[in-house]
Amino acid sequence: MEKEKFKKWLQLRFPNSEAVVRDQISRCKRIEKYYGDLNNLSSSKCQSLISDLTYTVNDERENRKPRHIIPIDGNYSPFRAETNPGYIGSYAMDATAMALHCVWTTNSAKDAVLKAVNMCGDADSVGAVTGQIAGAAYGFSDFPKDWISTVNRWDNHEIGLRAFRLYHKIWKN
Repeated sequence: MEKEKFKKWLQLRFPNSEAVVRDQISRCKRIEKYYGDLNNLSSSKCQSLISDLTYTVNDERENRKPRHIIPIDGNYSPFRAETNPGYIGSYAMDATAMALHCVWTTNSAKDAVLKAVNMCGDADSVGAVTGQIAGAAYGFSDFPKDWISTVNRWDNHEIGLRAFRLYHKIWKN
């Protein structure tokens, strides 16, 4: 891999996220450890590698094993890797740390959540945790009204009802 060239390309694509650049370079190095120098791959070998590394929700639903030769270890839960080898996610501590970072480095619930979901990686989980922390820090009214309307339409006001009941159970008793 031409690391510097790749790094410059990533920095143009993700100008405000050194973490994304670092993580993508790290992932490519890990792939090269098992598949060789990515610069020396023929077009057909490259397509084959992309196919091997692709693991979809349907693959998981149909209980297909990943086609790649890269062992799942290191920063992953050993139990999760053993019971569901196709899933590559993050620990709860990682999601919490990223969520706290997103809330700390922004000034509103909206900005915190947008930062979280645009960071790549396990963005949906980090976004959910960020939303919870931002909601506690800034309050419900700090979220955009259209976001609240969308969630309410999606779940028929169930989340709001649960929050109301939890508030009264904890603070009013």
